[in-house]
Amino acid sequence: MERYRLSFTFGGLLIPESRVVAEGYLELGDWERVKEDILTENRLEKTRRSTSRRYFREIRDRLASAYNWEIEVVAGRDSNSDMGKDRAVVLFALFTRYYRLVGDFVTQMVRPRYFAGLNWIDAAMFRTFMHDQEPACPEISRLSDATREKLTTVALRALREAGIIERKSPRGPLEVQRPEGSSSVWERYCAEGRREDYGHLLWPDEEIQQCLR
Repeated sequence: MERYRLSFTFGGLLIPESRVVAEGYLELGDWERVKEDILTENRLEKTRRSTSRRYFREIRDRLASAYNWEIEVVAGRDSNSDMGKDRAVVLFALFTRYYRLVGDFVTQMVRPRYFAGLNWIDAAMFRTFMHDQEPACPEISRLSDATREKLTTVALRALREAGIIERKSPRGPLEVQRPEGSSSVWERYCAEGRREDYGHLLWPDEEIQQCLR
């Protein structure tokens, strides 16, 4: 079994920073040149160069699995997409591809509950899911309690930024909903996406089967 990456201990989808990095890649076409430009010009607007380097490295690694059209959406270069909603949808697809722990949480816990009519989750469910993965993934058992809490916080933040969960009242539960994306981006995923993307984005089984035909 492929080991889980457990390095998502800061940020979330990193939406504004990802747009800057994606724009740089489309303009320069070379990650080293993009890094040099971002660090030299402080395009991520961080107070420390080391922080900019950390953000760049994280975003570059997430974008490494992207289709060209996904990078265009993140950069705001796709005229057919709804930039705000579609950028978040694409960045969540990339996030869950790279951080398979979160992707598996969505497909194994969030999605089945959603389609069973149990449209809410809480932080305890993610903690429980991590615990349940320990026999197959011993690296999880070596995490400190503080790191587990950071991973839980970032995972839920990513779900919220993607529009998959929302707390509609101050004391209410985290309600689950299908993320809002334009018909253009759904069509692109259907034509060129991966099967796991469909599950992570809460597509119903019938839509997934239509795309796999």
